[in-house]
Amino acid sequence: MKKRFLSLFLALTLLAGCSGTPAENSSSSDASSENVSSEQTNEGGSGVEEYNVTETAEGFVTEVNAKSVRFLGRVYQNLIETDDYFAFGSSGIEFKFTGTKLEAEIISNSPSVKYEDQQRVAVYIDNFDEPHKIISLEEYRIWYTLAENLSDTEHLVKIVKICGYGQRLQVAVPNLRTDKGTVKPSDKREITIEFIGDSITAGHGIEGGEKNSRSVENSELTYAALTAKHFNADYNIVARSGVSLSFGYGGAKGDFKQMYEAWDYYHGKSGNNKWDFASNPVDIVVINVGTNDYWAGIANKADAEGSRQTFTNEYIEFLKFVRKKNPGATIIAGLGPMSYHLYPEIENAVNAMNDRGIHALKLEPQNPSSTDGVGTENHPSIATNKKVSETLIKAIQKFTGLE
Repeated sequence: MKKRFLSLFLALTLLAGCSGTPAENSSSSDASSENVSSEQTNEGGSGVEEYNVTETAEGFVTEVNAKSVRFLGRVYQNLIETDDYFAFGSSGIEFKFTGTKLEAEIISNSPSVKYEDQQRVAVYIDNFDEPHKIISLEEYRIWYTLAENLSDTEHLVKIVKICGYGQRLQVAVPNLRTDKGTVKPSDKREITIEFIGDSITAGHGIEGGEKNSRSVENSELTYAALTAKHFNADYNIVARSGVSLSFGYGGAKGDFKQMYEAWDYYHGKSGNNKWDFASNPVDIVVINVGTNDYWAGIANKADAEGSRQTFTNEYIEFLKFVRKKNPGATIIAGLGPMSYHLYPEIENAVNAMNDRGIHALKLEPQNPSSTDGVGTENHPSIATNKKVSETLIKAIQKFTGLE
């Protein structure tokens, strides 16, 4: 095996928290590849960057880090081992490479021989409307062939996790392998949209079936991803099933604090795990919470009026929090498509803010009896998500002037 050192001159736009040291070599199914440490010069995300590429009998192995790829969504360095991990749906990596073949080493923190329990990643090559391949992750760490027999030109590639957020449901891509050895970060898009929500936004059961599982979750089919793709925007989906603002399932209180932590941190709550909003500004924030608050709490409260006021007050505080973190963003406080019981309270909260950049929006309702159908556990179907996206696109165009 011989090593070839490539000096790459890259103008990078880095996501904060993702530009750590290179991943340490750990056990892999490919015994012929070798991890090579990189020499770094990080000048605030720009300047001359150098890294090693290892030439093996199978091709050129490039370590995945902020010098070789662009991270999408909330990606966290050193969550486990030293790799960059993705926990939320549609988080991952994007890059350019020249060649005819592409492979990736992928880690799943929840490997399973049962298909319904396997995490999934979507691979896009040049066409970001439809995935080139969807891979179910059965092994902890293994190499996958992503594409073969491509044209010998430059290709734009995106690899993202598509199943939902959960305990130890992280995915990582430590290494890429090509037949040419040229991998570089893609260009950042002009617009970034962040979506904050629950299972609806996460894509819970969107592909249908009798019971929800990772095999029918798909964040890339949600109204969030569809809306962002319409505007050719980068997007962060910060959503997890069951999350609420004031009233949680089982009558649990304290979800207000949990909602803050779900959004303020990359993953869970720890001192070194806070998201750097200043280094990762967004242009638009779309909030869609309140469905769980009603069905898990307010619907069964004897003091429904008081509970509604509690929700309004805490929604106002959350809007203040979101505005503080994103001082220049357009904020859309949406609700739907499963329930609108708390929409008047959301409108009241938006009006109380007296902020011309914050807007309430009732999203398109689902119609289970129509041909749209429903996903698993009565969640929105693919067809419903498309209609919700159309409503949201028109609203963003109205509020921002984007086309």
